[in-house]
Amino acid sequence: MKSVLSTCCALLTILAIWSAGAEPMNHAPKAEITANSEYSTHYRARFVADGHIPESGDQAQDREWAVQGETHRNGAELIMKWARPVQIAELVYYGRVTAAVEGWKGFEIYLDDANEPVTEGNLRSGKGPQRIPLGKTVQATTLCIKFTSSFGSLNPGAAEIQVFDASPPDSLIGTFLPLPPYQIPKPDSPPPPKEPSGRADLPPWVSPPPSGFDVDPYAAQIEEQLELLRSDKASTRVVALENLFLMRSYDAAPEVAQRLDDPSRRVRCQAAITLGRIGSRAQFSELLSAMEDRHWCVRQSAFNTLSTLSGLDLPFGPMGEAAKRTDQIAAWREAVASLDADDLAHAFANACHEKAPWLDRERRATALWASRDVLFVANGATGVGKPGFGPRTRATPKPPAWLKDAGPNLARKAKVTVSGNHSKAYPPSNINDGRVSYSDDSLRWVSDAKMPA
Repeated sequence: MKSVLSTCCALLTILAIWSAGAEPMNHAPKAEITANSEYSTHYRARFVADGHIPESGDQAQDREWAVQGETHRNGAELIMKWARPVQIAELVYYGRVTAAVEGWKGFEIYLDDANEPVTEGNLRSGKGPQRIPLGKTVQATTLCIKFTSSFGSLNPGAAEIQVFDASPPDSLIGTFLPLPPYQIPKPDSPPPPKEPSGRADLPPWVSPPPSGFDVDPYAAQIEEQLELLRSDKASTRVVALENLFLMRSYDAAPEVAQRLDDPSRRVRCQAAITLGRIGSRAQFSELLSAMEDRHWCVRQSAFNTLSTLSGLDLPFGPMGEAAKRTDQIAAWREAVASLDADDLAHAFANACHEKAPWLDRERRATALWASRDVLFVANGATGVGKPGFGPRTRATPKPPAWLKDAGPNLARKAKVTVSGNHSKAYPPSNINDGRVSYSDDSLRWVSDAKMPA
């Protein structure tokens, strides 16, 4: 009898020791999770229990839940259901912080079919875990979280929601960092009356935007991305550069250009790509230096961007021999130095803005890209197709040294005939008249053929 009691005591002691050291169980991953609002298929309610807690600047899609802000910004319901009852002692909530701090504020917790909440309260704005203790351990098959208010952000939600059967230690869930929420600015005065329709100096689709905002929402989001660009984490800096590319943040170009010297290859490469959309001739020097980068992908990206912004079509082999690349970069520097200092594409967009100061950002961006396309075609045009658009800035090539010893140019005495001519302004006699210029269209012959595909 004594031996049986001793054995039972030993087993109980071992069980107690094991129980004391075991981690609390998170039941959320085993639940069926739904919500009365989901921003899109990439922000499903079930992502609150996928085990991923995105950091600031991380990829958010398919990793967190967000609601449709237009309809559920001030409240939403999230329900977890289990096949059999589970023990619940404490919830842990993580707000959304990937692109901005967008979390819930007020909450109520309901179990099964109860009409009264088992607990309620307010969450804080910030990053990391926030405990929601129930005050006691209960059993339930259904858990309903009613979020009753938010901090006024665009699309509040949750990066993760954990449901533990016991209070977890701080070492398991981490610590909370308070952060100010992103709020949608509210106008403090009504917008000014619209301009009378039918003005001759403005297109019919131009209309003034609302005024009276304390903070420009676009400028606030750009500043958030610039803050992420200064992160110590390379992946965060890459995401910030991608976002600035998508947001067409032209004013951020100088700071983006600084990232061409970033320690991370991925950051340097993305910085060069981003400048292809938001950069200007002010970044030519940094891009030329990036063409000498130690990694070929950065050299390739810098070359592509410089070609786009300048309209030049000089050769460059990012994976070629170092000596050959040096000669090619020298040719690029010489050609770039001959370009006008003014950025014609930005001048075009700014002229639109001066004509209509309230012209919205997207249409200004469209005008800017349209003007860049025109400049690129004009700068890269050859003798086939229609004439270029306005003055071009490519430098006229110097005759090679061997030409002076090559003898007379027999083409000068030939009679030139062609299959077609665009107009009398571009006669075939221009082909052999001895005049060469990349800046004067009147010295070219232009055919009536279509531009090659």
